[in-house]
Amino acid sequence: MEETIKSFDVKKDEYKGTLTIQKSGIYELNNSIIWSYKKSTIKVTAKGVTLKNARIAVIDGEGYAIEADFPDLILENVEVKGSIKGLPSEPENWNLPPVISLGEFKSESENIFFRNIEVPADCNIINNIYGLTIFPMNLKKGNNQIKITVSPMHNNTILYGEIFIQSKAKRRICISGKAIKDVPKSNNIPVLKKGQRIIIDEHFNGEFRFVFERKSIKKNMDIDAYVFLTGENKKAYCDEDLIFFGNPCSKDNSVKTGGDSKSPEVSVTLSKLDRKYSGISICFAIYGDDRNLDFSLVELPVIHIFSSQNEICQFPLENLLNEKTVVAVEIYKYKNQWKLNCVGSGYRNGLKRLCESFGIEVDG
Repeated sequence: MEETIKSFDVKKDEYKGTLTIQKSGIYELNNSIIWSYKKSTIKVTAKGVTLKNARIAVIDGEGYAIEADFPDLILENVEVKGSIKGLPSEPENWNLPPVISLGEFKSESENIFFRNIEVPADCNIINNIYGLTIFPMNLKKGNNQIKITVSPMHNNTILYGEIFIQSKAKRRICISGKAIKDVPKSNNIPVLKKGQRIIIDEHFNGEFRFVFERKSIKKNMDIDAYVFLTGENKKAYCDEDLIFFGNPCSKDNSVKTGGDSKSPEVSVTLSKLDRKYSGISICFAIYGDDRNLDFSLVELPVIHIFSSQNEICQFPLENLLNEKTVVAVEIYKYKNQWKLNCVGSGYRNGLKRLCESFGIEVDG
């Protein structure tokens, strides 16, 4: 015979802890606020406890917001401030920022901000702030970069609202800022570093583009884009897997090269990519065999990365010397997830050596 789960209804109110729960059951807290100062707010000493609909906080806490003796605690629509002990398969401590300040931003214009959030477990963002969007809404364990887009606001309008980080509990973060007429528009494009890897699903929508740009060149030269489609061994299957000005589109239409010799570019649509490929290496090379031309003559080369027509990040190609070719970025699949690797290194021996590194033989 199954044991009947008891339910307990708590009157909506504000309570000062510590409150102790000694009986198993479902506790309906009716959106009560429960808090304590420098000690655990709720202690659960029984197995099989579910808490529903409450805000629970420890202030200047040395204790826990919720401290359960058994790792079977269940929370439903419970917001916490402070650590939780007893939630199965979830870390106790979440060191989230209490406020994300956007500062002053330009009025009557869309503004874009990028911020990093570190989370100890997979979770979701709940956003109900009017005129503000966040991407991505799903966060992975570790460091996450989120894009915050603020719709045009009138001059002197104050932005203030709250988002929630939802795991097995909810945690609040405030977002603040102010629209001002005489400040520059914020695009706040993040800059990637050599060796940095990011998850593509969190940053890109649909087609995305990689555009090579530079401030100036010291000698006249043409720079072209070369893309290698590769399998699990990081080698091309055939010559047609090299996409460049002589073969500007892959058979599946997933990869295209374009632009011109001053600003070559590559577009990628992963949804069209043949499943046999697990990697895309995007490279740039100086055209021709002139030994006096190399990337040391290119001032401030940078890869601009766009998604859905919006620039979302940049990758400066730094410390290039006598290289004639450079592998800029690599898109690769790892555990059924697409990632971007910022490579930023190349070869002195030119295009022949670059092609051979991907398994394509070049005459001459």
